[in-house]
Amino acid sequence: MHDLYTDSHGKCFCAQHRREVCHECCCDHRLTNWLTKLGSWTDAQSEALNDKMDRLQEVEHRAMLAQWRAEGHAEPLTLRRWRRLPLQRGSVAEAATAVSAAAAEGAGAAAAGSGGAGAVEASAAAGGNGGGGGGSGKAELVSWKQLAALGGRPAEGKLLELRIVSQPVPFLRHTFEGKDHRGEVLRVACYSDEAPQGLALGRVFRWRSPRFHQFMDGSSGARIEDEDVGNITVADNLMAARTHQPAPAVAMFKRFLTLLMVALFVMLAVVAPMAAADGPRRALQGKPTDIPPKWGNKCQKICKEAGCPPEAILDCTVACVDYSQTVGAGYTPTCGPSRK
Repeated sequence: MHDLYTDSHGKCFCAQHRREVCHECCCDHRLTNWLTKLGSWTDAQSEALNDKMDRLQEVEHRAMLAQWRAEGHAEPLTLRRWRRLPLQRGSVAEAATAVSAAAAEGAGAAAAGSGGAGAVEASAAAGGNGGGGGGSGKAELVSWKQLAALGGRPAEGKLLELRIVSQPVPFLRHTFEGKDHRGEVLRVACYSDEAPQGLALGRVFRWRSPRFHQFMDGSSGARIEDEDVGNITVADNLMAARTHQPAPAVAMFKRFLTLLMVALFVMLAVVAPMAAADGPRRALQGKPTDIPPKWGNKCQKICKEAGCPPEAILDCTVACVDYSQTVGAGYTPTCGPSRK
């Protein structure tokens, strides 16, 4: 085992020759050094992104506090109180725009590490713009991918139709996961005072003239503002809303399965009791061990008391059991002394 040397940057070399790949010491530290370099780069990008997110949150909180004081509230500001009151979000949007401009000027490393985080502030500032366009007529469906290509601009006249695939959680704000007509699933968050009515797992969410949004935690989806609530409807199911009917072959197959289940139920309800009642009679036609003990022991005793010979006991018992189940009690053996 060779000695290991580690420099101030965390890279590994052989201790004798200071080589990354040394054939004399039989060592190769290229993979270890590559992972160390990758980890250092990832840590730097994470720190830059976290610093940017902290500054965004700080500016947003300052804007919320300024709005709170401007409204003349004396009690301390909490998110719960902030959510209860009707809001004017212009100050928050302006603060986000100011942070975006400052980040574009001097935070080169932070902007590089955020991976396009400037779209976060731009989209947040655009959140206060009108999302109208809810005219009459059939709107063209828009997918998540097409909506993302607009870069946060409203898809005027188009309809975002989603299946709610996660239970909406009303913690600080209503959030849920929505699957579009192409199968892609992204997040929807309600930043409005009141969430759209009827949000529930399995329902269909429709938003006319929607906008794409990049959240500060790195995820993407859509952000609902106060002016967007009027363009949103929630229906019970997708088939009723889009008037899609099942194919005739599928309907016929379902009908066939229903008839088959009814037939099986009738067989179990009618034929099974008849077979169970006829079971003891069939058992008498087999071996002596097939005779039911309930009737066999009693009839065997009757035949012995009547004086039947041993070779006729079995036939007498079978006849007695058959008579007892069909006629009733009172069987008189014919193989006894009275037959002679």
